[in-house]
Amino acid sequence: MTRQSSMSKLCHALACSAFALTVLPITTASADDSRTARKDRWAVINLNGTVARCKGCTSASSLGGGSYQVVFTKNVAACSYQATIGNAASGNPPLGQIGTSPRSGNVNAVFITTFNSAGTATAAQFHLYVKC
Repeated sequence: MTRQSSMSKLCHALACSAFALTVLPITTASADDSRTARKDRWAVINLNGTVARCKGCTSASSLGGGSYQVVFTKNVAACSYQATIGNAASGNPPLGQIGTSPRSGNVNAVFITTFNSAGTATAAQFHLYVKC
C-alpha cells in the first residue's frame, strides 16, 4: 500500500467519524416548548424579600425563617442555580450560607434558604443567578 493510499484511507476514516459525530441528536432536558427559559436570568433580593434589581424575574417574596422564592418569566425548573449571600447595595456582605432548589408547585420559581454563619436559618440579602 502506498503512503498516499494510507493517508487517503485515514482521512476518509476521520471524515466519516467527524460526520458521524455531527449527525448525533443533541437534546436538552426541557427543550419542549417556548415556556422554557433559554436565556440566563438573575435577581438581587433585599432582606425583606423584595426585588432590588433583576433580569427576567417577575417577583420575589420572603416566606419567613430565611426562606424566599424568586419567580421568573419562564420555566427555570431544568436550569442550574447559583446563589450567594450579598448586599443589595454597597457595604460588607454578612457571613452566611445559602441553598437553592426548584420551587415545588411552580416551574417558574426558585426556592432559596439563607443561614447565618452558625447554620441557623435566618433572613439575608442575596444574589441569585439562573443558568439555562
